[in-house]
Order: sequence, then C-alpha cells, then structure tokens
Amino acid sequence: MTTFTLSVAHLKLEIEGPDGLLGPVFFRRLHPVGSPVATPWHVRVEASRAFSDVPGALYGVGPTCSGGECRLEAQGFVGRVSTAWREASLIVHGEASLQDVGYFLRVVMALQAFAGGCILFHSAGIEWPGASGLAFFGRSGSGKSTVASFAAAAGARVLHDDLVFLCPDAGGWRMWGSPLGEWHPLASGTLLAAIFLLVQDSADAVENIEPAPALGELVANSPVVSADAELLPMLMDRWLEVMEAVPCRALHFRLSNSFIDVVSRWLGWTSSTEAASGA
Repeated sequence: MTTFTLSVAHLKLEIEGPDGLLGPVFFRRLHPVGSPVATPWHVRVEASRAFSDVPGALYGVGPTCSGGECRLEAQGFVGRVSTAWREASLIVHGEASLQDVGYFLRVVMALQAFAGGCILFHSAGIEWPGASGLAFFGRSGSGKSTVASFAAAAGARVLHDDLVFLCPDAGGWRMWGSPLGEWHPLASGTLLAAIFLLVQDSADAVENIEPAPALGELVANSPVVSADAELLPMLMDRWLEVMEAVPCRALHFRLSNSFIDVVSRWLGWTSSTEAASGA
C-alpha cells in the first residue's frame, strides 16, 4: 500500500491505495507556500477480486450527486464521495488505470474545493508576463490547450492547460493549477486579473459579454458541482462573486499566437514585446 498527501491551494487529500495505482510519477506532492490548508479529506483506493478483470474505464463517467454526496459507478468501479464526512473511497477492478484514479480524484477535489469556498474551473490558467493571472475557458475543443501552448512559447507560465482552482484572496481571487495533468502548477498560485471565454473566429478581438450568458458558461465549466441540483444555486452565487471582482470577456480567437498582442493591449500593454519585459 502507498500513502501520501496531495495538497494544492487550500485543499489537502490524504490518499492510500495499491502501489500500482498511486505511482509517484503520476501524482505530484505539492505543498503551496503560505497557503492555509483546511482539514484534509481521506481517500482510499482499493482493488477488489469481486470484480472480473474486464477492460472497463471510469474516466468520463458522470457522477450522480445530491447535496455534496456523489457516487460514480461503471463496470468494475464503485466510487463514493462524502462532503459531510470529508472522505471518499474507490473500489476498482484489477485492470484499472492511473487515468481512472486521477478522474476520481478530480471529482473529490471539485467537491472539496467547493466546500472550502473555492471553485474547480475547466480552463487554461496562465500567469501572463507582468504577473497577471488569466483564465481561458470554453467547451471541449475551444482552444484551451492551444492558448496554453502559444502562451508558454511566448514566455508566460502555464499553471494548467485544462483545470484550475479559484479561491478568494484579499478581495479578489487567486488561481492555482490542478495537480492532475501535464503542466506543473505554481506553488503559490497567482492573482486572477481576467477571465476569457474562447470563441473561435476568423479574427482576434476582446469583446464584452453580457452577465447572464457569461454566468451560464462559467457554471457549465464547473465540473461535478454544476451537476448537483442542490449545490447549483450556491455555485451561481459564487460565480457572481467572482464576476464582481474579476472582469469576464469574450476572446475571439483564430487559433494562432496573434491573440497574444490582442490580450496584451487589452491589459494595457501596447505589444507582446512590452508584455514579455513586464512593462
């Protein structure tokens, strides 16, 4: 059995399970600088012989949630998450993968984040030159990974290309990269300066977006919690708090690095060259 702690933002999981499913290469041990950690949640992963060794997958199966209590069931998997008890368990068949366990932990951390006043957000988190945190979001295929790749090539730091945590911080919101995925999150996170809804288009431009559709898109990109009817009103209220503190705009985006100049000018810089120097 392997036991370790996974910590990011204000969240902390104590995880135990079979060595083969909790490899140290897959899970990063993160200890953020200056971040108060709430009461940890306990997660237990268990392989069961009661399941036949079938090529099933948990990844992508939607959880059934009510009031912060969730179940995930698929062929060869039974998962449970309890917000009230701050614990979760996952029973898997013998051929389960690291991806299956990672997906379950994403569900756990989405609920833990929300219970702690934060939000797990389906977006690319970028620390723009000049120390401004920007989140780029949209439905699958909207260009989040493309934005992250171009931003990294231009000298920006990528917290994550798909999932970030937003937590309240000194009248604003701080953004942290998720510990699950390809990118290395920043230990201390970064203050969020703006949120952009990606809209594929033939030209790049930053435009205003009406509050109602913006709220709808933000809620739709809040994994797990948005599927819980009892938590949905609180989720909407929380996003309204974010929108009061952080501007949300539409970024028309032609899937090229030309958006960098457009965003830089919107931030108050005249070119990407000045942005790279932090001017």
